Amino acid sequence: MTIAIIDAGIGGLSVHAMLDDCLRQYGRRLKCELLFFNVMPASGKLYLHMQEEERIRTFKNMLERVVEFKPSIVLLACNSLSVLLPHLSASFVKENKIVGIVDFGVELVANYMRNYPEDNVLVLGTPITIASNAHKSKLLERGMPEDKIVTQGCWELQYYIQQGDDVRVERMMNTYFSEAKSKIRKPSDNIGLALCCTHYYFAEARFKRIAQETLGANITILNPNKEMLSAVRLSSEKNDSENTEISNQVYSYMEIKAHEIKSIGALLKKDHPRIDQALKNYTQLMES
Repeated sequence: MTIAIIDAGIGGLSVHAMLDDCLRQYGRRLKCELLFFNVMPASGKLYLHMQEEERIRTFKNMLERVVEFKPSIVLLACNSLSVLLPHLSASFVKENKIVGIVDFGVELVANYMRNYPEDNVLVLGTPITIASNAHKSKLLERGMPEDKIVTQGCWELQYYIQQGDDVRVERMMNTYFSEAKSKIRKPSDNIGLALCCTHYYFAEARFKRIAQETLGANITILNPNKEMLSAVRLSSEKNDSENTEISNQVYSYMEIKAHEIKSIGALLKKDHPRIDQALKNYTQLMES
């Protein structure tokens, strides 16, 4: 089995790392290749800085390159790219078993709202994700109350998390939470904070602390990264077999800077040393 995990950047390695752990625990007698692809173009131009037509075209071209590796399933561990899936051929998406992360986040938030109807929820994501209105519209389709849902775009926050620029990250978080606070119609003592960008996993504790300080509420983190693992069928029993073989490879079209490898690698190294090593040994691909 070959599983491709895709992100615009390297935040999606959080999903890759969780999947590696899960497969080792529950993947009975399994041989599996986990292939991570950073599909930022070699030019380094952020999808955020592209016009929609260029963004969709670039994304489609990158996906076509990924499916040449013939993965059994493609996990699109990027909310900003997942919201572009409706712009692609439905048959292409189905044939290549491409699964986006957005619906996992929507279900996670919807379940929270059903369990805690008095709480507000705050959905954080990149401007691309938030402007698409994908999460909010799907929540409304599920009957969730609109006045309880606040969305907040965070311009380039994921970029500075990847850069390891902690000072700027904290400053930006304070700004975005202050903006979000002004949108809350009726304050609640508790808030469900949906981190709808896979990079945000690496700053989860910081998000919770600054959100509590700025919003003046108890914060429950809602992170869809782990929920996405349900897209891969696993045994319900832990794996006692030594016959499970899992390999990890990281590919990138753009150069991953040494300080980015150091920054994200430091967060992976303790609990996910295999993924840290795969990142350090990444392979740079050529664009066609």
